[in-house]
Amino acid sequence: MTRLRAASGGLLALAVLSAAPAASADELAAYWREARVKWNAVGDKAAAGDENAKQQLIDAVGACAPETDCFKNRGAPSEADRARLQAAWEACAKPQRPGQYLPDRAVDLCRRNLNGLTPAQIDAAAAAVNVGWLFGDGKLGERDDRRAFDHYFFAAEFQHPVGHYNVGRLIMDGKLGAPDVNEAATRFLKAGRLGVVDGWIALGDLRQKHGSERPFTDMFFAMSAAEGYTGPARYADSDFFYRRALDENPSDAQKKKIEEKTAALPGAAPKPAAAPAPVAPPSAPASPQLREANMAAARECIPFADEMQNAQRKLSGMDRRLDKAEEDLAAYDQYMPNVNYDPGSPAANAQTWNRDMRDAKAESFNRAVRERNDFAREVDDIVASYNARCTVVRLTKAEHEAACGGKLSNRFCKGFDFE
Repeated sequence: MTRLRAASGGLLALAVLSAAPAASADELAAYWREARVKWNAVGDKAAAGDENAKQQLIDAVGACAPETDCFKNRGAPSEADRARLQAAWEACAKPQRPGQYLPDRAVDLCRRNLNGLTPAQIDAAAAAVNVGWLFGDGKLGERDDRRAFDHYFFAAEFQHPVGHYNVGRLIMDGKLGAPDVNEAATRFLKAGRLGVVDGWIALGDLRQKHGSERPFTDMFFAMSAAEGYTGPARYADSDFFYRRALDENPSDAQKKKIEEKTAALPGAAPKPAAAPAPVAPPSAPASPQLREANMAAARECIPFADEMQNAQRKLSGMDRRLDKAEEDLAAYDQYMPNVNYDPGSPAANAQTWNRDMRDAKAESFNRAVRERNDFAREVDDIVASYNARCTVVRLTKAEHEAACGGKLSNRFCKGFDFE
């Protein structure tokens, strides 16, 4: 179980599935980095049997136990501070640059240092991560994954990046029940955006194993809606997550892991041979030139097209569910007798129950219509953005083959007019 330790002495933490590096290059917020140094040192002492250190951890977590105001008011600063933080949060995403995709690293770097927690809440979360590590690695006796999970989950309630990451790892490890890809992906995304390199790597692994449409479509659209972001999200290419991991200044060991995973992806360029390839004789036909600007545009537009198609499929699914709900309402209206029964009679009670059910379904239907219309406007924005950016891209046949690699189901790649 990783604590994503700083480069210092002490015990080496173990990841859920593999050994963690002795040093972490994670670009966490400054207040989390400071708390990590402080509480990892206490955790090391506790692991070595120091009873005072164990009590320090217990006291720090207990100060913000779930029944306390410290826990209940987490992330709830004063009105003045709340207004300041909200303005700063919104300012981080402005202006939205051309080609800016969510999650954008510049936006994440800006936002991760906005702190609405008290020192006691920061200490409680950082201490809980160490307690989770102690339970998860059996430093307090027999390994206890459930208690480790509870403490990581507690830390994640304060948006501790390592808490989110280890919750996701334990969920996917399957020792606490069936793995939940959606929940794990959401946790890894939060951890990655808060600076945990391994969060992005884990997302790339999930994307490679479980495909692009689920859970990533719903997860990213929910994120866009929550943040009021109107730009497109990126998740269609599995190497997107690995590229984001590289952006977060990974350690050398993490870089090597990312390079190995990227090289293993379908369609990845083969590794160069150890010896240089022989030079072709002058009479050999020259390879077609691939224009870098065109290739870069294609690499952006291919996943953009996948995203647009996924959004349109989701909208079609919403329309189908609305059609079915409308049919159910019509059935209620058709078969509900328009008769005034004696008040209190079984027939009158049944009629009242049916009318209440019909009203509840009508309310749910109207709410779903509003949600569908809101989402339809998002889809229109995505389609308009795609058309403006990608329908003007022109490729030669060689460029098309190099970029698309047989992805004939992709909107951008199929039916292409070559230069």
